[in-house]
Amino acid sequence: MSGPARSSWPRCRRCWSPGSLSPASRSAASWPEHAAPTPGPAPEPTTHDRRKDIPMTSTAPARVIAAVDGSESSLLALRTAAEYAATLQTELLIITCWKAPDFYTGAIAGDAEIFRTEAGQQQEAAIERAFPGGCPVTATRRLTHGRPAPALIAASEDAQLLVLGTRGHGEFAALILGSVSLECITHAHCPVLTVRAQ
Repeated sequence: MSGPARSSWPRCRRCWSPGSLSPASRSAASWPEHAAPTPGPAPEPTTHDRRKDIPMTSTAPARVIAAVDGSESSLLALRTAAEYAATLQTELLIITCWKAPDFYTGAIAGDAEIFRTEAGQQQEAAIERAFPGGCPVTATRRLTHGRPAPALIAASEDAQLLVLGTRGHGEFAALILGSVSLECITHAHCPVLTVRAQ
């Protein structure tokens, strides 16, 4: 009896089971191997932009500070600071420092407030003199009690520029006097620009 036709053979060894063919047929059979699978199209590469996972937050640029004490040089510093604030598209912070005179004993309660009021009036007058038509940029006014240099240095932590007026003392005189400009240049947390009125 002849073996089964080739069309009835199992396609591969893995499909064959004992008893499906006679021993003679098994010996004569030429077993085909599994054909290698035809590779399909490669998957499209996927990209992931990690920047999309980071929430975007916008922060206002740091302010420009102008120190104002009513002097001509401080008026020039105020105008210069406003120009820089406009160029940098940021806010102008105008700081005037005040404190009671060293000889003041504070004999009358609340009398020290007079000096703060005078400082505020002095600052307002300086702004009006510097900008007769109004300040050209958004500005915030601040009155600070104490010595000017420490107050300005502290404020410079959140600024990108500090503009000061100088009265033009020589180097030796500035060291002896302990000028505000020199102290700020040495210790400020941002660049310091000094201007001098002619």
